[in-house]
Amino acid sequence: MFVAGMGATALGGSALLASGASSRVESQRGATIRVVGDEEAYLRLVYNQEPLTVNCDGSIELVTITNQLKETIDEIVIENLTVEPADLVVNEGTLAVPDQIDVGEIGRITITVECEPGTDTTSTVSFDIIAKGIDQAVIANGHVDKRFVEVNCECARVEGCSPGFWRQPAYRNGIWTDTDTYGPSERVADVFTLAVTGTQGQGGNAVDFDELTLREALDGGGGSGVSGAQQILLRAATAGLLNSQHPEVNYPKTESQLIADVDAALATEDRERILALAADLDEVNNEECPIRLRSEEEA
Repeated sequence: MFVAGMGATALGGSALLASGASSRVESQRGATIRVVGDEEAYLRLVYNQEPLTVNCDGSIELVTITNQLKETIDEIVIENLTVEPADLVVNEGTLAVPDQIDVGEIGRITITVECEPGTDTTSTVSFDIIAKGIDQAVIANGHVDKRFVEVNCECARVEGCSPGFWRQPAYRNGIWTDTDTYGPSERVADVFTLAVTGTQGQGGNAVDFDELTLREALDGGGGSGVSGAQQILLRAATAGLLNSQHPEVNYPKTESQLIADVDAALATEDRERILALAADLDEVNNEECPIRLRSEEEA
């Protein structure tokens, strides 16, 4: 391992940056001091030996550092951070290092990573460490010494089927029936807590929210005011509800999460907030739909 030069002893999942022959420490005054015969190590670095697993995104621990210098480390710098393959995105702006590590104490360096939906990859994260005290700076070159962290990032692809799919082909092909937890004949008011009840609108545009079924909600058009926004949200929310309960659809919300979100938006009686949630749900509902119809399977 590289200590502002060479010299280290690997020990399991850790490395001791030793101050033995050929190791080098740089003084803060710009001089290079070679230390021979000192049996203590400068730093003890512990890397995870097994790949770290992240689901789409999360924080990982790059390394733990034990300060075995004879002075406090008051600056730690991570340089030359590389990722191979680059399917894993390392957010360098989230790098967290200790402000200082006292003699004999341990510090941890963390960073957040993420990967795109549909990814299942293992990447190698390599980096160099510079630890500085008042008089000395120790450099650990992870690239030279092949010290690194492996990260396995798994992120399932988000899926969703549209209101149009559930309203026509799914209903017609028997994919969606009244034997399901949320069947076509179930009343919307028995699933969601509505902001507007009773009959709203006039003539052919009138909607009786008290008796509106889930299948009818999928036909919802819209209109002005809170009642119109509610109708738009119920269309998207019904499709989302059916997506969340179907075993073939990898929908990002559970049934309970979706119902809670819809109820919370409707409770505001704020048209803009209701429409904002409808737009968010509609975007997910129009992702790739994985459900194959019987007619397609027979073709």
